[in-house]
Amino acid sequence: DDDAEDDEGANGAGEDDDVVFQFVLGDDGNTLLISARDVATLRRVVGTSGLGEVDLDTLHRAFSKAATDGVLNKSAFDRVVRDLIPGETLTKEDKAFLSFALSNIFFAFDRDGNNLVDFDEFAAGFSLLSSGSKSDKLSLAFRLFDEDADGFLSRRELWKYLRSFLSVLVALSDRYENMPDAARNDFVDSGAVEATATVFLQASREHDDKVSFTEFGLWYNNGGFMLTPWVELLDHNKWPDVEEGGSAEGGSAESGSADGGSGTVFVFPLDDSGETVLEITEADVNELMRLVEISRINEIHADELVDAFAEEAPSGSLSKSGFDRAIRKLVPGASLDARSKEYLSFALSNLFYAFDRDGNDAVDFDEFVAGFSLLANGSKSDKLALAFRMFDEDGDGYISRREMWRYMRAYLTMLASLNEGTRALTYADVSAIVDGAAVDLTRRVFSDADLNKDNFISYEEFGQWYNEGGF
Repeated sequence: DDDAEDDEGANGAGEDDDVVFQFVLGDDGNTLLISARDVATLRRVVGTSGLGEVDLDTLHRAFSKAATDGVLNKSAFDRVVRDLIPGETLTKEDKAFLSFALSNIFFAFDRDGNNLVDFDEFAAGFSLLSSGSKSDKLSLAFRLFDEDADGFLSRRELWKYLRSFLSVLVALSDRYENMPDAARNDFVDSGAVEATATVFLQASREHDDKVSFTEFGLWYNNGGFMLTPWVELLDHNKWPDVEEGGSAEGGSAESGSADGGSGTVFVFPLDDSGETVLEITEADVNELMRLVEISRINEIHADELVDAFAEEAPSGSLSKSGFDRAIRKLVPGASLDARSKEYLSFALSNLFYAFDRDGNDAVDFDEFVAGFSLLANGSKSDKLALAFRMFDEDGDGYISRREMWRYMRAYLTMLASLNEGTRALTYADVSAIVDGAAVDLTRRVFSDADLNKDNFISYEEFGQWYNEGGF
């Protein structure tokens, strides 16, 4: 029946679909699925149109001039598109493709079916196609929705903010083409409602009824990205390359798989074959959020964590008793009840022993702290740079192949220890998987980034490799 078909369109993966991203949007089980064919569509749109080279502000100004009283009509949209995309450079096939694809995006925001869209929502969502970083796009959109320019968004404004990005992602996926407009709108609306509620529940805010861009950013960087990972797709670099015919190339980090189950949030291939993967489930995310919520370690900056553990590891080795002393200083027990203390003791000890490779109640300080910093406050870049300095043993700004292997192994060990799927494996099996994955990753980094082949990599070279496809 029709209802069954709608559910399949929103939540199910066809057996022959090559799903690249799978994003759980809320407790109702709604899942945003993006296939390799959708990725190819996005790549073709930004490449053929040249919009991927258009500056974010230029794009915004062009549509802003065409809007009237906060509304953009379809004919004005078409005029702007013709100005931005010179037709003489396109084939008839390309013109037809772009006309269909870009009109699909416009009509995704035409909620009343009257050839009109809310300018702020449309401009925020359409910015996904332009050049610029994820942060630039998020910042511009935040200003658009900050109607009274006080630097904050209300709950409803944040809902529209997040809805704008979900709307364009759904418009780019052919999975939702045949859904009735009302069902598709409900699908997007409910996903944005869930995300908004989560931000207001978890973010540290100055005001009860609104959130600033800084507060939203801190929430996102300190774990929110695991609950709204689709926001990462504002960055074109996060869309994997696809082979001709629409299948995703190996080696790209995926967020979900066609057969990963409804609880799958991320799936990371750990080798070139793609046969070995690390699957992060909703249960893993919930457990991580519980851990940081009770311990509040996510409010401690990574530098502070390093200093606290360093006091207990003068020789480069951290004992379990030293770890326990540092944790007692970092997580005051006076604020915890007996059940919370028992839970933290068990959960944090599990993380420690994941790094105890010799079974002697001691861990390598650098590897452990690099991995444990995932729980701390600070951006991804801050944590990567801090760990890089730790593994740069001679302080020359470079790390060797072995040091890079340990660098990678630190993060993989931490992720594996937070994953319920590894608990059924022996310690030896998990170590073998982690070590092998770190070897493969190190080989890839040096193959692509060590241009002078001296077997050393700087942090800048590593960062360039990561941003240009290493992610």
